[in-house]
Amino acid sequence: MAAAPAANNWGHNKEKPRFHLATKPGRARPAQIQKLEAAAFKYYATPFILPTLANLSEKTNLDGSPRCNRSDGREAESLLMAAIINSTEFASLRVGTPKAAGGFVNRSCRELARMSGLLEDPTDEQIERRISPNPSQRFWRAFRRLKAAGMFTVSRQYEKNGIGPDGLPIYKARPAIKALNINFLLSFNVLDSIRLKAFRDHCSKQVKKAAKDYAKTTHDSSDAIRSRQILGATQSSQGIKTKPKTRQAASNAPDLQGQYSDRKVRMQADFIKQGKARDKIPGLIRSALGTLDEYLAKHSPA
Repeated sequence: MAAAPAANNWGHNKEKPRFHLATKPGRARPAQIQKLEAAAFKYYATPFILPTLANLSEKTNLDGSPRCNRSDGREAESLLMAAIINSTEFASLRVGTPKAAGGFVNRSCRELARMSGLLEDPTDEQIERRISPNPSQRFWRAFRRLKAAGMFTVSRQYEKNGIGPDGLPIYKARPAIKALNINFLLSFNVLDSIRLKAFRDHCSKQVKKAAKDYAKTTHDSSDAIRSRQILGATQSSQGIKTKPKTRQAASNAPDLQGQYSDRKVRMQADFIKQGKARDKIPGLIRSALGTLDEYLAKHSPA
């Protein structure tokens, strides 16, 4: 009997890709998203469904056929593609969560690495200080390859990266996904342009409906802000020295995404100290906190 293929230093076995590392969203997903996710995992075994990704090396086999990238790379790319697809708001093709009150919460690279199971093992210092582990080098290689293959465009974004000795948060610049490329999604060959457009139109209606429902129960504060500014200008013209703090409430608004990440880091550190199996920890955290979308929905101010 032939020996089973050995795993490499990352625990990768080419015959058994570790798709279980992916964190499943804790919500029902439309069939279109499930199809795209399944295609992302299918890419591992049939890489040339995405030729712009499969042959980035431009190398050929002895018979002259294009040589695809290594199986451990395809595993990481499949995991990251699935995380991105499950985090995309398809009306705009941005990666994150739209807010009913307006605005958009972008999904950071650190969160995508967590969803795809591509974080570094936490150091003793990170566990002690409850700092989130960094995305692994496998994550960044997959991220760069997907960008080069045309899956998305990027922008630079700052994210919290622990607490400094002075007790203040440390922020680090990271490239974040700006928007997905519709042609890359169509390349999976599970949705044609008509069906993808119909799905995006449906998502757009859902976003608008959420905003409309929010507006029914929450009045527009812009009139009050504008009126305070007018009153302040009138007082100033009369020589009365006052300066209304019209934006104080907004500046005190909680950073819910940062709060969610901090709580996950603390829970991860606690579970590691308790000796919980590392592959079980994501599920335990998800059971306690829910997904980021659920956390935002639950804790966002009305």
